[in-house]
Amino acid sequence: QKMLSWTAHSLDPNCYLYLSRAMDLFDVAEHGGTVNAGLAKIHTKKNLIIGVESDILFPVDQQQELANGFSKAKKNFQFEKLNSIQGHDSFLVDTESFSKVIYNFFKD
Repeated sequence: QKMLSWTAHSLDPNCYLYLSRAMDLFDVAEHGGTVNAGLAKIHTKKNLIIGVESDILFPVDQQQELANGFSKAKKNFQFEKLNSIQGHDSFLVDTESFSKVIYNFFKD
């Protein structure tokens, strides 16, 4: 809750509008014709995808689609599905679950 109040008081509300619009307009398929072609253009050493079962903004099946695309593109990735009741805001409040996954990803 401390983080939520800090965020709410520190960021201009227009930031959320721009972030929301960017999320709505972005389509990785536009960067290669298909989702798989767009993901193949990503040049990273490793990738972490975290899906949350109760997230309706970015449903877990979309996160699975990203994982499948990384797999087809032969990218180094880790896919984790978390069961959290807080939906899209889980990363803000379920820090214990997220921090374990993120820590393990970076410790290697």
